[in-house]
Amino acid sequence: MSAPSGQTTFASTIVGLQLSTTYFIRSYATNAVGVAYGNQVTFTTAGLASAWDWRNVNGTSYVTPVKNIGQTSECWAAAPIDIIESRMMIEKNAVVPTPSFSWQDVANNALGPTGQLMTNGGYPYYSLLYCQQTGALPNAGGPRVLIKSCALSTIFTAATLKSEIETNGPVTANFELYASFCNYSNGIYDPTSAN
Repeated sequence: MSAPSGQTTFASTIVGLQLSTTYFIRSYATNAVGVAYGNQVTFTTAGLASAWDWRNVNGTSYVTPVKNIGQTSECWAAAPIDIIESRMMIEKNAVVPTPSFSWQDVANNALGPTGQLMTNGGYPYYSLLYCQQTGALPNAGGPRVLIKSCALSTIFTAATLKSEIETNGPVTANFELYASFCNYSNGIYDPTSAN
């Protein structure tokens, strides 16, 4: 960054910093005489909150109501829509009007990993990808709404998952079920010992 000739103060914004990280910065000036360095400044970025709930941020909920999808198995389409709606409210710092998009549009049109419609179950990842590529269809009608990137990733550590939730909003996750899950009744499910 360069400051106008003769200016003695300047400001700069630093982006892309990591949580709970110590940074050392120092300014410098270059002129015909040479380079002069300012004092080194040290600061540490804040860490994650010990608890975070988008349903109550200073009395405001940024999470849309749970949708009743009936007896379908299309939670893989509905959950990503909930995430998109909530993240839009978070990004705009506004809960009115509450966005409402069609999960049925996703269930009917999103393509899975093989490029086929996901008619017998699906993946939230591809639902989000569909919405990013085509836009989300408002329930009230009208043109599709372009969706900001939703951190499409299949691998998270506990720290990056916490950071994603606190910084950007709700996430979705899915897991593969073994046939023994159908007989599961309570406790911690262990596919190796379930009958």
